Amino acid sequence: MAFIGRMYRGFRDMRDAIARLDVPLGEMENPSQLLATLLGRREMEAELSPYMTRPGMFNASLLDTLSELDAGDMERKATKMADLLTYVLGHVFANAVLRYPGPLLPEGPCCAYLAMSEGDADAVVEVFQDARFNGPFAEGEKLFWRDKIDLAVERLAMENGVSDLEFDSSGDYHRAVMESVLNRMGRGAKKHGCTRDGCAGSKGGFWCPFTKRAVCEREDCSSTASSWVPSGAYACRVEKVYFDERAPILGF
Repeated sequence: MAFIGRMYRGFRDMRDAIARLDVPLGEMENPSQLLATLLGRREMEAELSPYMTRPGMFNASLLDTLSELDAGDMERKATKMADLLTYVLGHVFANAVLRYPGPLLPEGPCCAYLAMSEGDADAVVEVFQDARFNGPFAEGEKLFWRDKIDLAVERLAMENGVSDLEFDSSGDYHRAVMESVLNRMGRGAKKHGCTRDGCAGSKGGFWCPFTKRAVCEREDCSSTASSWVPSGAYACRVEKVYFDERAPILGF
């Protein structure tokens, strides 16, 4: 019931945001621009556009629906267009942008991006409050803008004397920064669930949207499997064991 309520309110909030737009829907160049505007980050249009590839397939269906309206009834046509775009963009956001993290990171993927355990999620939330997203579908969730996370990590690295040149991967760098922050808070950094040699829960940087675990870029840990996730989901990689088991069945 909680999930159903969250989805209902998410679509409602997106429809309300469309109603509050200060420009007509017809002046939006594309759905990506509209979604970025509704999320309060119009400059993120390019980051969100890769998620629109599949929804683009049913643009013709949307046009057919709109063409059935009386061309003279502009108010009814505008309402119908707003309803349809709410449906499409809401589904893209909830089922693609949030499921396959890239520009936006839910709490679990955010911890994985920082190579942290979800057991330290409270510290992550505390440190990155300024990166929180509070728009449609955020009710009951902790969502973070990845670019704001990156800016905060750079600032924290300078404050704690951590250089990215010392590390082989972004995950290692992120974890080192967070370890220094947590140490100053008087606590250590927990290990996440990976038991592979050379990691033991201290690497990461990516999220597997299928196993819902932190993974790193090592070949024995994950696969890019780009056809399995939207091209904009650059915080995602597919866990190697999961990929190897299913790829032959799916023809990869």
